[in-house]
Amino acid sequence: MNRCFACDTLVGMPSTVNPHASLLRIRAEVVGPPEHTVTRYVQYCCNVCGSWIHQNTLDGSPAGLWSVGRSTQTGVENNAFQMMHRRER
Repeated sequence: MNRCFACDTLVGMPSTVNPHASLLRIRAEVVGPPEHTVTRYVQYCCNVCGSWIHQNTLDGSPAGLWSVGRSTQTGVENNAFQMMHRRER
């Protein structure tokens, strides 16, 4: 799948740059024990091109940068998401 211009521009930028308007926040990956949790990234899906983009924290990889990610959803969840997305257009 090809990334749209907005996603392509965002990848590699510092995580302090705001997500573009077509990115839908999906989830955040939080790891560690309850008394010391660490957020590694916030995951977004683009409503235009369908790319999965990660807004990495300083504990993420690459640290403090936007990167291309993969869906952490199962095939069934991803299909449901795609169906919902098509209905909203």
